[in-house]
Amino acid sequence: MKKTNPLPKTLNVMGITYKMVYHDNIAEMGVDEPFGWMSTKKGEMHIWTGNGANFAWTTILHETLHAIGDLGRLAILEYDEGRNRNHADIDALATMLADFLLRNDLLKQ
Repeated sequence: MKKTNPLPKTLNVMGITYKMVYHDNIAEMGVDEPFGWMSTKKGEMHIWTGNGANFAWTTILHETLHAIGDLGRLAILEYDEGRNRNHADIDALATMLADFLLRNDLLKQ
């Protein structure tokens, strides 16, 4: 049986350490961002874990792409205070990246 990868307690994105906050209850996530959200100012990523580890990893990658966009000033990835610029593209990219990493056993702690 394959061991499930543990979710990280922190992530370092371009030199900024993000504290990872996990929520089992989707009601804690808020209406605007039910699966995950990040704040570069607070240095936090909030991730809903109620749909399993693979979904959580996809959400972590999605929020990490937002962090990269914010820190690198990449407009296509930036989170724009709830306006979700190119959000569908970020979802697709995060899903494909998570699939690649999981299928190739590259997602390890």
